Amino acid sequence: MKRFTQLFVLAMLLISFTATASRGEINVAPSLADTVCTTGDIDLDGISSSIADAALFASYFRCGLGVFLFAPEPQITGTDFNCDGVVLSVGDLVALIRELSGELAPCYCTSMSWSSDSAITPTAIDPYTISLVDSPGAGHGRDTVDIMISGVNELLGYQLHIEYDTTGLSLVEVLPTDLFADWQVFAYTDTIIGSTARLKIVATSNFDMPSTPNLLPPAEPTAMARLVFDLPPDAELTREIKFVWDNCYDNGIAVNDTNSGICGAPEFLALSREVFDPAGTSITGSSPNYGGSPDSCLLASTGGNPPQRAIDFHNGQLVYTPSCCVGNRGDVDGDGEDAVISDLTCLVAFLFGDGCATPCLEEVDINGNGSIDISDLTDLVSYMFSGGPPPAPCF
Repeated sequence: MKRFTQLFVLAMLLISFTATASRGEINVAPSLADTVCTTGDIDLDGISSSIADAALFASYFRCGLGVFLFAPEPQITGTDFNCDGVVLSVGDLVALIRELSGELAPCYCTSMSWSSDSAITPTAIDPYTISLVDSPGAGHGRDTVDIMISGVNELLGYQLHIEYDTTGLSLVEVLPTDLFADWQVFAYTDTIIGSTARLKIVATSNFDMPSTPNLLPPAEPTAMARLVFDLPPDAELTREIKFVWDNCYDNGIAVNDTNSGICGAPEFLALSREVFDPAGTSITGSSPNYGGSPDSCLLASTGGNPPQRAIDFHNGQLVYTPSCCVGNRGDVDGDGEDAVISDLTCLVAFLFGDGCATPCLEEVDINGNGSIDISDLTDLVSYMFSGGPPPAPCF
């Protein structure tokens, strides 16, 4: 099953197919000495079709050929992402975005033998953090997980790859946040393989904005996207949601490398530094697909900015507890009847007296505004004796 959505439609292509990497293997970039293809790696960092390549290519449409600062000839020939023999086209940009989101398979370097001979030690920088955080859900068969980022100052875009167990869990949608004031691309695919699903998300800020990329408060976690799941409404459920690596560009972010304000300023691709399980234990390097990017993904560049190990990834858990509230609110005393005299008496005692046994506080929040106060008592009295509106629904 696949879902694909874009807030900004770049183009409509007639043919679509999905690239699926073999599990247990990481598709790393070739040793630069062995490079035989001319497409994909336009920022010359050794990794083809990354979010950093997308950011650089998009800046060409705004800033012109001057963005190809390092080695213009191989950079320009590398933009033929749809392999039609024409470089620097909007169709090439569309193909690249679709590759990143998993909608389209690369049409180049498919038979290349991979080598890690050019592995390097990246420049040390303060790490960024990307975490999967379970958000308090309504408990009525739906829950959400937020993807949070912190530590980044200027962000151009990201490409994330996430795995989750589909047993009792169904992805409804992936929502953008206010991370960028204006999204150019927000796209995702959700591919189910047996009892697991692989979710790919690609997002970029507006390519046409003349200003520098989005400025984030480095110390404050900011939501990158929100995952919305449907679950069995009456069953408790705990599922691990984790990052997964099939390719070198998986779980990478494109970060602006300068504060110069120059149109199309160079950027670099930030890759994994450490990976932690939901308990906070490091699992870095523990397995080919779940321990982060291998060293072979970090190759010496040919004049471009090399990728850097700069992100600490924290896997998360979705913990779902069914709601105690059923139908409409108002069963304050938990006897199975909504909004009767005994509920009114219990609510008065809860607010002003010696208290009352209220097994479900969601039922006590008569108007559903998130707090229990005199307005709930007023609304309950109005409903029972004056023909006012009924208590709010439980969801």
